[in-house]
Amino acid sequence: MYISGIAGIEAETPKQYVNLSFSSKVYNMPDFNVQAFILPKVTCELPTFPVNPFGWSHLQGVPLADPDFRKPRAVDALFGADIWASTIRATIIKGEPGLAIAQDSALGWIIFGPTRAPAPSGVISNMYVSFMQEYIEQGHMQLINSEDPPLPAERKYYLPHHCVVKEVSSTTKLRVVFDASGKSSSGISLNDQLMVGGVLQEDLISILTRWRIHIVPLRADIKQMYRHIWMDPEDCDYQRIVWRANREDTIKHYKLLSVTYGEASAPFQAVRTLHQLATDLEETYTLAAPIVRRDFYMDDVLTGESTVARTIALQG
Repeated sequence: MYISGIAGIEAETPKQYVNLSFSSKVYNMPDFNVQAFILPKVTCELPTFPVNPFGWSHLQGVPLADPDFRKPRAVDALFGADIWASTIRATIIKGEPGLAIAQDSALGWIIFGPTRAPAPSGVISNMYVSFMQEYIEQGHMQLINSEDPPLPAERKYYLPHHCVVKEVSSTTKLRVVFDASGKSSSGISLNDQLMVGGVLQEDLISILTRWRIHIVPLRADIKQMYRHIWMDPEDCDYQRIVWRANREDTIKHYKLLSVTYGEASAPFQAVRTLHQLATDLEETYTLAAPIVRRDFYMDDVLTGESTVARTIALQG
C-alpha cells in the first residue's frame, strides 16, 4: 500500500496490518473493529505544544473522548474518513467566534478549532512577562553568561514552559509551568532521570481529622514554597530555560536556581526541607517544630491548640 502525506512526502510502505478493537470511555456502545496498517510512527506527538483552554467556559463539563487532549502525546492510531463518518454525531457546541468547538461522537465529545482565545489587549502576554520578570527580580533565575564555556549536552537540560490560566483564581490568575517531562533530543526527559523520593508527610485524612478536634484551629500556607528552596548550584544547569519578553528581543538563556514545580522530585524536596528545618531549629522553636513535621500537607498547615493564648504562642 502506498501512503503519502502533506507535500507528497512518502511514508514507509506498510508490510503488515493488525485487527484493532476500540470502544468509548464515555458511552456504552458496541466496540468498533478496524483493520490498521502498521508503521514505525504515525506522526509526531500531538498537539505539538500544551493547549491552553483559556476562555473555553462553554465546554466545561463536556464528557470528552480524550480528557487529556491538551497534553502532547504519541498518536496510537490514525483513522480514515470512513471510520470518522461512522462515529460522528450531529450535535455541536460553539462559543464565541475564534474559540474551540466540541462535536459529539460515538467515542465522546471531540474538541477542534483554535487552541486559545485571541487576546486583543495582550492580557495573557503581559501576565506571562510579569510572572517571569518577578522570577528574575526575586533572584529565582539567573542569566547565563554567553561568554561562559559551553557545557556538554549531558550536563544541561532545557525546560519547556507554558502558562496555565485560572480565570476563577482570586490571586494568581496565570502561572508559568515548567515541563520537566518534555523529551530532550535524546528522547529522555529530566523527570525520567530524577528519583521521586518517598512519602514523608501524613495522609490528608489524618491531618484534617486532627485539625477538627482543636478548640482553636489555625490554618496557614507557605507562599511560593518551592521557590524558597535553593538548588545545589551544580544541578541548576539541568533547569535551564530560554526566554525573551517580546519578539524583538534576543533570546536569552537562564537557569532556575530554586526547586521547580513540574519536576518529579519537587514534592519530596519541599517536604524534606521542612523536616530538616524542624530538626535544625527545634531548640529555638520548640512548639512549632513538631507541628512542621506532623501538620503540614505540602505548603498548607492545619493545626491548632486548646486555648487562644497557646495558639498565639504558636504564631510567635
